[in-house]
Amino acid sequence: MASRTLLMSLKNKSIGVGFSDPDWSNQDDIDQFIALASKKMKVLAVMAGNQNYLQTLDAMREHFTYVREIAYLVPGAGNRLDPDTMNISTGFKPVLVGSFNLKRGFYNVVRSEKAEHDLHPWGLNLSAVQRIIEYLSDPGDLVADCYCGGGSTALSCVKSGRRFIGCDNGLVSKLVKGAPPEQTWADVAIARVNEELEMQLKKVA
Repeated sequence: MASRTLLMSLKNKSIGVGFSDPDWSNQDDIDQFIALASKKMKVLAVMAGNQNYLQTLDAMREHFTYVREIAYLVPGAGNRLDPDTMNISTGFKPVLVGSFNLKRGFYNVVRSEKAEHDLHPWGLNLSAVQRIIEYLSDPGDLVADCYCGGGSTALSCVKSGRRFIGCDNGLVSKLVKGAPPEQTWADVAIARVNEELEMQLKKVA
């Protein structure tokens, strides 16, 4: 798993903040990720799928001293819970924030201004992600995303003056028709970051 390889290569508590929206297909993988991330990160903010919320909350409480929550509000109607099929379409996504102290305060509601699924089927709104990153870190801090997907976290870090490290070796073609067969989500994130850097260089040239 790419996330484990990345985290194992880093020194303990070398990452200021981790922010990830993991692949929820295997809760055991998520539990292992949280356990390892707690050793490498001072703060971890993780999108908790509504179906996996309680299991993820338990894992966060096991490995972090404090666990708080941010409500990531999504656009459009929601608030539908189907107990028979476990299809859940609520109006928000819970973001669990684990830390080892309570020195930093933050707003506990972030509104996604629009869905951004052009690059990734579950892409997160860039401005909402950037606000979360700014709540939880300072300029110059190292931020990690071990499931970087379309690169919203990476791009948010570039725009807000944070350093970034991340990975995602998932193939884009598994989720996006017509994508190059060998293209990974890390490739997509790198391309977005390079494009943003080129724009910033043009502004100062």
